[in-house]
Amino acid sequence: MFKKIRAEIERTSPEVRNLGVLLGFLSASAKNASLFYDATLDSLINDDVLGESFPILQTTSTIEGRGVERLHAALDLGKAPVELFKYLAWGQAHESIGDDDLAGILSKILSKDGGADVAMEILQMRFDGRNEQSPKTSPSLIALARELLLKHTFDEKVKTQDNHDLNLMQLS
Repeated sequence: MFKKIRAEIERTSPEVRNLGVLLGFLSASAKNASLFYDATLDSLINDDVLGESFPILQTTSTIEGRGVERLHAALDLGKAPVELFKYLAWGQAHESIGDDDLAGILSKILSKDGGADVAMEILQMRFDGRNEQSPKTSPSLIALARELLLKHTFDEKVKTQDNHDLNLMQLS
């Protein structure tokens, strides 16, 4: 089934590709066939067609251990545009990642061109849901947030984007 879905995606022009069926398939596989799911995602990091969408594909299940390793590998390889790592911010995908692991991923994102905005969005979502009952934020994640704030350029063009000031405030 996976091979058929992948073949259809490959035949479809990149401008009109829709990964919805693949995402559903992977999500169901994560629940019902975890060995297949892990092996498939391991192979997709370097896939000529789907490697560029890897951060999206990784969010189809809880991200722990092997998923964290795959995200690091995807960042090291560089097939996927750094902007796609914003998917970690959405749908609570980042919540299963421990603070120290998230700091490591965000550090790599921050080292990429355009990575500061991506890291800021993920951190903003991470901090947005925290309250007094939440676990204490790790020193490594706090240090990463400080590094992000120090690297921020306060570019007028970026500053005018929706919620930009709110995102900066939540990181401070």
